[in-house]
Amino acid sequence: ITKNTNRMTDGAAVNVLDFGAVGDGVADDTVAIQAAIDSIISGEVLYPAGTYMVSSPLVVKTGHHNIGQGKGATILTQAIGANTDIFKTEDFDALTGVGDIMNAPHSFSITAMSIEGNYLSGSWDDPAAVINNTLGTAIKLFGSRYTIDVEVNNIPENALYTEGRGDYGERTDHASFIKLYGRTSGREGIVFRGPGDIVLEQIVFGVIGVLNYSAMANHDIQESLYYPGEPCSGIVLDDDGPYNGHAEIGFAHIYAVAYGYGVVTKGVNRLNAAHLVCENSRGGLHCSDGANGVISILELRANGRQPGGYVGSQNKGLEDLLLDNGQVWGMNITTKVYRYGSSNNSEVPLVDIRGDNNSVKLWCESALDGSAPIEANMLHITGSNNDVDFNAKRIKGHGASPAVVTISGPGNRVKGNVNGVYGSALLLRDDTSNEADNNMVEIVGSGLDSGSTSIISIGTPFQENIKMQVTGNGQTHFSGSAPTVLPRRQKWDISSNDGTITKSTGEYYKANMNMTVGITHTEVFNHDFLYTPDYSQCEYAIRAAADQSGNILETLHIQGTPSDTQILVSYKWAAVANPSQYPVLILHVS
Repeated sequence: ITKNTNRMTDGAAVNVLDFGAVGDGVADDTVAIQAAIDSIISGEVLYPAGTYMVSSPLVVKTGHHNIGQGKGATILTQAIGANTDIFKTEDFDALTGVGDIMNAPHSFSITAMSIEGNYLSGSWDDPAAVINNTLGTAIKLFGSRYTIDVEVNNIPENALYTEGRGDYGERTDHASFIKLYGRTSGREGIVFRGPGDIVLEQIVFGVIGVLNYSAMANHDIQESLYYPGEPCSGIVLDDDGPYNGHAEIGFAHIYAVAYGYGVVTKGVNRLNAAHLVCENSRGGLHCSDGANGVISILELRANGRQPGGYVGSQNKGLEDLLLDNGQVWGMNITTKVYRYGSSNNSEVPLVDIRGDNNSVKLWCESALDGSAPIEANMLHITGSNNDVDFNAKRIKGHGASPAVVTISGPGNRVKGNVNGVYGSALLLRDDTSNEADNNMVEIVGSGLDSGSTSIISIGTPFQENIKMQVTGNGQTHFSGSAPTVLPRRQKWDISSNDGTITKSTGEYYKANMNMTVGITHTEVFNHDFLYTPDYSQCEYAIRAAADQSGNILETLHIQGTPSDTQILVSYKWAAVANPSQYPVLILHVS
């Protein structure tokens, strides 16, 4: 069979070299490669090892499988000045934003090759590097049932852009599978807008949203072309209508996002991930709108960075984990946050939970190498009905109200341990907006320094339950608003030891009573109550040492107003039958 006859056989493989492609990195191979693609109805288009220069998009069609000879062996390179996408599905421009997936290409693949976008003339951190191309995405798809397994480097826009929307019906499955590796993009790494329920099997991509190094010095934001006003993030999962970008993630490692988050969700987005890593970026994971799902392992390392070479003042670090997912849906996340070396002090908390109904298990550490901890408040909750368990080490808050844990939303349960607190409140409960009600908090803290405070209370919620066991070295025990005494719906069980004394919310004292008749006796109790108690928090009683028949007590009362160090109890005997059998005066402050 001749080559020409073989090309006409449905499902047969064709080789781009047979259609005039050279693969020397100099000749423009666009026309030859497209001719090979167009020569078959379906089947394999083979790209032997070589570097193929491309100056306009290669059209991906239904049933076509573009197969290289391996990543790093087969390389498709955008020509300098071409400003073009490399692969693009058939009729993409007509379908994007308005089309139906049932009319789009399907059952295709791009595998075993590398794509080079010729974005920068050198490494991103080379001061001499210039921009060769300002536009161009490596792979731009509107379709379904596809397989992507490629390496993408130095691309002007996105490594991958996908869409898939419309009436799926019951006619066909649309499952697709993506593996993508590489580094350096001028905009987002991946913009995923569908089709829903596909699998991002393995993603390792970094150095995202960068310019040439010299231009980044005073560049405050690299704005997204798809989301005006927002910085470019690593992966955007866009399920905000009309798009359908919810996905299953096997493993994804996103790093060095210059201006945005590692991963951002949009819309009522179901995100399920086995293992997700965001590191060395400005921010970590941002779940917005109605995000819901499960992340089994979320690693957030050395985020809070500024772009490389940046000397401006507007670009501040972002949260490692921001759950701003509304009042209906919830995320279930197990995560570790670790700030060190390259991280900057942060004006926003590491973990900020603004949404409701989330469950988070958190490990948080800062600079375990012994250097000064990175300054950032650890956990801030303004949402409601959230459940957080945490274990933290070496936390130093930042800003006007430095704190390890801040709660200002209602109905949350927070439980955790902290070892090492510097210049911060261990707990800041803020009811300024009258919303921090019905929270249950249980914290064990150790190693608080002299600049720290065990608990700061702002306002008096209607109801709460706070339990704390704290040890430190000279910390302030309490600051702010004491609980409302009556009715006692604020239940505090707090013990704070500063290395010298222990102050608590439950104190018992006793003293032998003076039995002299007709004289008012005053017993001075030096107390270590957490805050200055109200007289109604003081309960007193007499414990008899023997038969007290004939002993008549004329008066017994709290004298004056309790101070922050003393409570005075006065009494007077009207008659004493046996002066040697004195009773014991008991004082309980709670």
